[in-house]
Amino acid sequence: MHIIFTSCRYTILCVVSVCLIACSRQPSRTVTPHEFDSLVSKELMSSFARDPMKATFSIADTYEGHQYLLLFDLARATDDIFTLSRIVVMPGGSRLSTEAIAEYKKKISEFEGRSGKKVFSDLISSYPKVGSQSLPVFFASPNGGGWGIVFTTSDGRFDISVTEDSHLYLDMKSPGMDIVGLAKAISEKYDQRVQKKYAEQSAP
Repeated sequence: MHIIFTSCRYTILCVVSVCLIACSRQPSRTVTPHEFDSLVSKELMSSFARDPMKATFSIADTYEGHQYLLLFDLARATDDIFTLSRIVVMPGGSRLSTEAIAEYKKKISEFEGRSGKKVFSDLISSYPKVGSQSLPVFFASPNGGGWGIVFTTSDGRFDISVTEDSHLYLDMKSPGMDIVGLAKAISEKYDQRVQKKYAEQSAP
């Protein structure tokens, strides 16, 4: 038997999270996601695994954006049994556009209005803010599930998705990624570089 998200609470939020993708837009500003290659590394991602294990690190451009993938080595790993951590860097507004966030909150409000319980509002408010804005995301399917956070950098240039995805047998151990901690680390490293660059440009 495989682990999947069966809770109604998370299943509904998975559906709501799709709004962030469905309502996303193509931003007009020109950005270079590859500049994160000097900030994101295998060592950085691995350091946020609560139960460290061997892993393979890769970087690739995907339809979603510039991706950093940490695929953990499992004794019984197959194409269907896996656990991984993923970071995707996109132009600002790709995922957290004003329209997408408004639709996200609307769906949550509609559901909570019908149920009479603020289960999602409480969950979202419990997440620490990362960057200039951030939202938690949850997703599930017969092929696995996961959770994470999407945030916009402080200068608004990038939207960054940080997630943990897995599809495991019940007796298999997960690395237990500190996704929020990883997102914060990326945000802080990026801010430090921006501030350093600004200081260098402002120097006489």
